[in-house]
Amino acid sequence: MAWTGDLTESDRQSRFLLWRAFYPKIGSHFSERALRVRPIAQARGRKAGAVHQRVRPTHKEMPVILSKTAFATLLSATLTLASAPAWAQANSPVFVAFATVCATPAADFAAVRGAADAHGWGETDVKADANMPNVTVADQLTRSNTADKTGLVLSAWHGVTKSGVKVSDCTVHVAKSNFDAMREQAAAWLTFPAQETTPKRAIYRFTDTAGAHHPLAAGEYDAAAGAAGMEILTISADSNGTVLDLMMIKKK
Repeated sequence: MAWTGDLTESDRQSRFLLWRAFYPKIGSHFSERALRVRPIAQARGRKAGAVHQRVRPTHKEMPVILSKTAFATLLSATLTLASAPAWAQANSPVFVAFATVCATPAADFAAVRGAADAHGWGETDVKADANMPNVTVADQLTRSNTADKTGLVLSAWHGVTKSGVKVSDCTVHVAKSNFDAMREQAAAWLTFPAQETTPKRAIYRFTDTAGAHHPLAAGEYDAAAGAAGMEILTISADSNGTVLDLMMIKKK
């Protein structure tokens, strides 16, 4: 960002706030005017220009020098941080739990089971509902856990179609959760908005390329399934909370 012109009054105020942030000792004891110690009026027995002891700093004075270029850089960085996109912010413990057992393993059944075992997901009486037309389910599991005092139920399964396409699915039901908050967390994790959205459902279709999530257009589904795999993340609201479901479809 190139600097042009003199500092405006707003810039001067911002500059003083930055002084207070970077030099709290000075900022907490003195106002902007007090940064310049001025002599008091001459009194009996005092030399002209003497400084009254009560306004003398109790610490070693530090020169506060901030060039226009440095200030412009700091101001730009501050504004950039303030306007950072949602995905630059920290994720909620609930979504992190989902990402740990479902998203990071890309719904791979063996990896999901390993992640659940490693992160304290326990047994539950809830039964898995592995039901997808034209898919023969090979194995399934259910587990339970809590995150941020919120109940979580994990359900995962994997199978294959008659034509040999591999399908795996990983779902976490979040009790009494806010759908909009979970949808925002999903967009934050993926770094792109949902391709389909309604007041109670959001769908994201993507593939992993070079360690990043790449959103898929309709014409890219087949190629993605034949390569790294096509992933479908669905966030939906129900009467008991929010369901986070990740499905992986691979042709090989």
